[in-house]
Amino acid sequence: MSLVPAPAAGHGTSAFGNIRVTQVPGGDRWLLLPTGTQGNRQLLLALSINDEERNVINMPSRDIQVRITGNVNIQQFIAGIIRRQGYFLAILVQSRGRAAIACGNKCATTANPRFQGCFRIPTFQGGACAECVWQSHGARCTHRGRNVDSSDDPDEGGDDSDSSDNGGGGPGPSNYRKPRADPGEERTSGYKTARTMKGYHIGGSAAQPMVVDEQE
Repeated sequence: MSLVPAPAAGHGTSAFGNIRVTQVPGGDRWLLLPTGTQGNRQLLLALSINDEERNVINMPSRDIQVRITGNVNIQQFIAGIIRRQGYFLAILVQSRGRAAIACGNKCATTANPRFQGCFRIPTFQGGACAECVWQSHGARCTHRGRNVDSSDDPDEGGDDSDSSDNGGGGPGPSNYRKPRADPGEERTSGYKTARTMKGYHIGGSAAQPMVVDEQE
C-alpha cells in the first residue's frame, strides 16, 4: 500500500528536525523520526536525566517510524515524546535496540502497534521492547529480563552471542524500572523543560494544557 505525504510541521515548529509524516490512504499517519542526526541526538542528550540514558543515546541509531493516532497534531505528538517518560524511553529503545521476535504482550496483541517491528536493548529497561515501554507496560513484556538469546532476531543484525553468566538458559535478573512519571505527568520539571527547550515550539501551555494521545 502506497504512502501519501502528509503536511509536516514547518521549519522551526518542532523540537526535532528533519521529521516527515506519511499517511496510508484512508488510514493512519506515520511520523518518520531521524533520531541519529547531530541536532536530534543533541536534543535527546539535553533531555536525558542520567548516564544510562546518555549511554544509550550515544549508541548507533536508525530512523524510526511512529504511528500517530487520533487527531493529535505533530507539535502535540513531539511534545509528548519530550515530556512523557515512557514515550521518551521507548524512542530510545526503538531507535537503538536490536530486532526481536514480537513479544507476547503488546507487539503480538495490539491491533495498531505504535512502532514497526519489535526492538529491545537487553541491558536497558530490563530488556523490555519499545512497544511495551511506550505503554508503560515494560514490566509485563515477555522479553523482560532476557539477555541476548533466542528472543532476538538473528536476521536483523547485532551480536548474537550470549555473554551472560547464565548461559542463556533462562531470563537473567531484570534492571527494568517503571518510568517515574505517570502517563499524564511531565517527564521533566517546568524549569528544566523551559531551560532545555529554549527556542523550540513544543505546543501547549499552562493555560491550555494539551492532551497527548491517551490511547494504549
